Amino acid sequence: MMLTMTMKKKATFVPALLFLSSLVLDSASANSWPVARFKNGTVGLQNEGATVLINAQELQVVGDVVAKGRNLIPPKCMSPGGDRLQYNGTNFVCECNEYYVGESCTMKENLLSWSSLGTSLVDAVHQMEIETLDGTSVQYDASENAIVANGWTGSLDFSSLRTNRAGGVEVRYEVYAPANDGWWYTITLGEDGDSETGDNFSWLHKSITGGKVCAHVPWGGTDSCVEGKTFADYTNRWVQLGMKRPAGENQVIYYIDGEEVIDYKPSNDITSHGVLSKLYVFSQPWDDPYKTHTAETGVKIRNIEIRWD
Repeated sequence: MMLTMTMKKKATFVPALLFLSSLVLDSASANSWPVARFKNGTVGLQNEGATVLINAQELQVVGDVVAKGRNLIPPKCMSPGGDRLQYNGTNFVCECNEYYVGESCTMKENLLSWSSLGTSLVDAVHQMEIETLDGTSVQYDASENAIVANGWTGSLDFSSLRTNRAGGVEVRYEVYAPANDGWWYTITLGEDGDSETGDNFSWLHKSITGGKVCAHVPWGGTDSCVEGKTFADYTNRWVQLGMKRPAGENQVIYYIDGEEVIDYKPSNDITSHGVLSKLYVFSQPWDDPYKTHTAETGVKIRNIEIRWD
C-alpha cells in the first residue's frame, strides 16, 4: 500500500504526528522527535501489504489534503456570493448565489442585467445605471416591465468593468414594435460611429431598407438583412434581438429569438480599434450629432443583458 501526501508548502512528517507549520516543527525538534524534512516535492510512506497508522492526540495539517483525487479541505463560501457548501461525490464545492462565480464565489459575472426596466435603470449585477441624455425623461411601462421610446435616449459607459475593448461582447434584449412604427436603432453597442472606425453596431429598420430588418455598422458598407422576412413578421409582439461581436473578429452576429439570422462582416475593419464598452438606448450615435438616429415613438425595450469575455 502507498500513502502519498502532496503539500503546497514546506512540510515535516513525525511518526506520531504530521507537522506542517514551523511552530509545531520547532516543538518536535525541542522534544527530540525524529523529523523527516524536505523543501520541494513529495513525502511518501509505503508499507507493502499492510497499513500505515498515525496514532496521535492531534493531527495538524497546513495546506490541502488530497485522498485518491479528493480534496478533503473544503473551500470557504464567502458572503455575499457564497450560498452553501455541498459535496458533489468527489469534492466539496461552494454553491454560488446568482451572478457570482469562482471557487469561493467572490467574483461577479461579466454581466450587466436589467430585468426590472419597468421601474429602474439600475442593473441587478453591478448596480450600474443607464443615464438619460440631453435632459430627457424616462417613460416606464410597469405593466410590461419595460421602457418606452418617446424621444428620450440613454447611455452607459461600462469600461470600468469591461477593460479590454478587443474582447468579445454580446447584448440581448426584448423589443416590442407597434405595426405602424419601427425600430430605428433601439440598442447600440460601441461609440460614436465615424468614417474611420465605425466602431458600433445595432439593428436597423426603416423605410430605406424596404421594410426589411437589417444589421447595421456605420460606414460598414451595404447593410445585411434577414432573409425571407420583413418587419411585419415581428410587429405587435415581443421579440428577442441579439448582437454578438466575437473577440478579435471583424464580424457581428445577429440573432432573433435565439436563432442566428445574420453573420455580418462590415467592409471597415472594426477590429483595428475594437468595440468600446458603451451602451446606447433608443439611439445610434455618430460623430456628427445631427446624424444621430433614435427609435420610433412607442417602441418598448425590456430584459437587456450584456455579456463579455
